[in-house]
Amino acid sequence: MKNIIKYIYAIIISILYVSCNSTECTLSIEQIAQLKQIRFYKYENGNIKVKHEKEGTFFNDKLVGFYEGHVDLGIDFDKNTFNSIVSDNGKTVVINTKIIILNSKNGFITNQRYQEVGSFTNEERAQLDKEANEKILEECKNNNGFEEAKINSEQEMIKILKSMGFENITINFQQF
Repeated sequence: MKNIIKYIYAIIISILYVSCNSTECTLSIEQIAQLKQIRFYKYENGNIKVKHEKEGTFFNDKLVGFYEGHVDLGIDFDKNTFNSIVSDNGKTVVINTKIIILNSKNGFITNQRYQEVGSFTNEERAQLDKEANEKILEECKNNNGFEEAKINSEQEMIKILKSMGFENITINFQQF
């Protein structure tokens, strides 16, 4: 498995080296050398709106959050979501992998602003942020983001593996 990953890195570095000038390539090659993840799909939404209201006898408070964000989907080589089996003849490879969310650690929101009428706590704003994160992830799922990432990753991995000399390539994806 580690040899396949090294070959994939080498091919990506070669493609980068040929496709850019030497000043720009130095940084890109260093970044690729540290590669641990590959993003195959990015779902973006710049128009997420979440609302919270508090009503009482003498007040009607409203908090509205406006958000921009994205969900990155791909393969993480460090999280055991990728392994391979190469046949004895070296022409057949079976890849077992899984598309995962790459940017879930810190949430999906990249920009937010609030409109407030009344007073709200930081906890209430944090709850609104949580709802916005859940909303963008649900939208990504409903818009076939995982399926798109699977298709893109399969196409790219087949290209890379064929350029490495493999003739029979099977890619199995675990459930999302």
